[in-house]
Parts: sequence; C-alpha cells; structure tokens
Amino acid sequence: MNKFFTIFVFQFFIISNVFAGNSISKIEKAENEIENGNYSSAEKLLTELVVYADNNEVLANSYFLLSQIAETLAEANQYLEKIVDLKNNEFTTIANFHLAKNYYCESKYKKAEKYFTKFLKYPKEEFVEDAIFWNAQNYFCLKNYSMSQKYFQKYLEIGSENSKIEIAKLSIGTAYSRMKNFSAALKILTDLKNSDSEKNFLPKLLLTIGFCHENLSQFEKSIEFYKKVINQFPYSEERYLAETRLVSLAEKGIYKSSLKIPATEVDAEKKYIIQLAAFQEKTKATSSQKKYKTNGYDAFIYEKFVNNKIYFAVGIGPFKTFSEAKNIQNTLDENSKKSSFIYEKP
Repeated sequence: MNKFFTIFVFQFFIISNVFAGNSISKIEKAENEIENGNYSSAEKLLTELVVYADNNEVLANSYFLLSQIAETLAEANQYLEKIVDLKNNEFTTIANFHLAKNYYCESKYKKAEKYFTKFLKYPKEEFVEDAIFWNAQNYFCLKNYSMSQKYFQKYLEIGSENSKIEIAKLSIGTAYSRMKNFSAALKILTDLKNSDSEKNFLPKLLLTIGFCHENLSQFEKSIEFYKKVINQFPYSEERYLAETRLVSLAEKGIYKSSLKIPATEVDAEKKYIIQLAAFQEKTKATSSQKKYKTNGYDAFIYEKFVNNKIYFAVGIGPFKTFSEAKNIQNTLDENSKKSSFIYEKP
C-alpha cells in the first residue's frame, strides 16, 4: 500500500511539473507571437492556457497578455479585472495600474480613482511616476482641484519628463484659477511663461493668464494676453475662447473701440479644416507635418484641448466651403483619407 502510494505521488509530481513546464513554455511562445505581431496565434495559445492553467500565476499571466492584445479597452479591462479578482498574485499591482489608466482614457474618472488608489497603496516602483501624474490628471477631471494639485506637486518632486512637468505646473495654476484664487494662479503661470521650458501649451497658458488678469480687474493686461493668443495661434481652439472673452469685455464697455483685435492671417469666411492626425507628442506631429509637406500639402500644427489633455493636431486649410475641403481630402492617400475628417471652426 505504501509502495503504491509512493509511486502515485511520484507520478503526480512528474505530471505536475511537466504541465507547469508546458504552461511556462506556452506563455513564452505567446509572448514571442505578440512581439512578432501574430496576435491570433497568441490569443489561441493564451485561451488554452486559461482553460487548463494549474495555478493563479499562470492564469494571471495569461489574462494580462490577453489584455495587451485586446481590440478594445473594454475587453482589456475585463481581463485585467479578472486578475484583480484572483487576489494577491504577481500581476495584481500592474493590473490596477492599467485599469486606472484605461478607465481614465474612457473618461470613467470615478473608476479610475478607485484603481489609482489601489495601485498607489501597494505601488510597483517602475510605474509610480506615471501613476502619480495620471492620478493628478484624473482628480483634475473630477474637479477635485486640491487633490489634483497635491499629486501634480508630487510629480514635480520626482518627475523626469519635461512635457509632463510643464503640464503639472500649468494644471496647478489652472486649478487655482478654477478655485478662484487668481493671484496664486497668476504667480505660478507667469513663472511658467518666463521659465526656460519648451512651453508646448503656450496658447492655453496665455489664455489662462489673460483670464486671471481679467478676474483681478487688470483689464489692459488681460486684453494684451487675449490678443497674443489670437495673433500667435490663429488655428488653436484657444483663439476662439480669447475672442469670446474680448467680446464679453466689449459688452461691459471695458474693451474700447481703439483696441480692436488686429487682423489675423485667417480669412473669416474660411470655416473648414481637414484634420489629418492628432498626437500627444509634439515631435510626432512635427514628423507627420513634414510628411504631408513633402507630398505637397501646406500642413500646419495646432493644439486641441480634450478632456484636460493636450493634443497636437496636423491639419490643412482653412477652406471656404465643405465641398472644397472634401475635394482636397479626396486627393489624400487611402490611409490618410480614412483617418482624416473635416470639421467646421466655431
């Protein structure tokens, strides 16, 4: 009996180790398939692993890789939440981080807050800097400006990316303006304007400085900054906001006729722009602009501010009519044509 039991345990041990070895081998194979862009093959391997996984680590690893090749954020989140449900495995922390960022991108800010909090309670060092920055952005979108400032300040202490440092300073100042502390906002934003930073977000910076001056009844200064936005960034969304503020000042009798808005290079009758692409990194936008210019299109870069995120868009135009813009859009190559769209300026 003892001999039979010993043989049984030994055989079970061998089978278990072979299966575990196969699991690791399949995960490595799936990772290679993903690296080579063979997502269908990887998905097939990982789906089999999920069915036959012999422990939570293999299961969590499989779910994580499936989340990386998911076609939608919603599908990715389903896999990531399964990892979290497995409790205390090697991938729990990283799943919390990715869930937080994904929900932020989907504008589900309360859910994002939940997972940022979980991640930062038991952080993984390599993701801490990124998590603190996006957590600050998320609080800003929730209009919890004091918490947003707290985490942006933390990012300034440890952050290494210049563009994000600039966003952090801009957002701290903007948060003060949203809380109607215009003096504090003006100090931070003016310091940023006078700094040696690249000032990738100059239209928004100048507009917010103008808004602070306006609310401090420093009208000449506010008009000066609104006009800078209009003249220097005629294609930006901020240009139209600056014009709106000047109209408001004119209606109050503060904006005098002698201070008319200087003419810009934009023909007021030309309303349509073709957006070719949009990037969060200015270098990518510049590269895209050069490509279109090489192909004979007079492309330009303008900034878009969407859900508290800055995008650098590449466009051509403006055009007087929609049909004129459509005719130009039809001359683009197939890939550009599919990704581009025409919009009417406000």
